Amino acid sequence: MIIIIIATSFWAVALFAHAMLQPKFLRVQGIAPVPRLPLHLCRIVLPVLAALLCCQLDLISGVLVWFGSASIAGLFACAFLTIMSVRAMKRPTLTNQPTKIA
Repeated sequence: MIIIIIATSFWAVALFAHAMLQPKFLRVQGIAPVPRLPLHLCRIVLPVLAALLCCQLDLISGVLVWFGSASIAGLFACAFLTIMSVRAMKRPTLTNQPTKIA
């Protein structure tokens, strides 16, 4: 059970790091650009660590847990990013009007 929780946590952080690498997402959220190297490392290393952790189980169970934890973590990351986007939409500086070209 603890392997599933840790693998899901690794995947959630990796997927959140992937979202933070998207420039459009950062603009909409009003977040300043963050250093890219740590995010790239999280995005690459954490799924591999989750796979190594899932290898502690037998082959079939490990593969199913690895893919399943990725799916559940994707739902968690999506929900968290959606909450962030809804909160960003409530800011008064974000409008639906096109910008004027000077």
